[in-house]
Amino acid sequence: TQIGFSGGLAQSQVFSQILSDVLGIPVSQHHHRASNIGSAISATVPSIQWAEAAKLRASVSTLFTPDMTGVIEYNELYSRWRRLKSKLAALEDEL
Repeated sequence: TQIGFSGGLAQSQVFSQILSDVLGIPVSQHHHRASNIGSAISATVPSIQWAEAAKLRASVSTLFTPDMTGVIEYNELYSRWRRLKSKLAALEDEL
């Protein structure tokens, strides 16, 4: 399993790697205008050729795989955040 990533933030290699680490799955970084390009392909290429067009699009993407050190660190931070959130919720109930 992997996700495709495009748009403004997809221009950042750092953010693409962070996204891969946080989600724990590979992230395929596409051109920042991939949605526009996909719409143009859908409008101009016969549907029978969409699979071929998708292969072409995939050939120009960059794949970021999870760095296990980052995955572990983000999981620990998320666990800590959840603990703090529940403690803050308990304090809020007291108020």
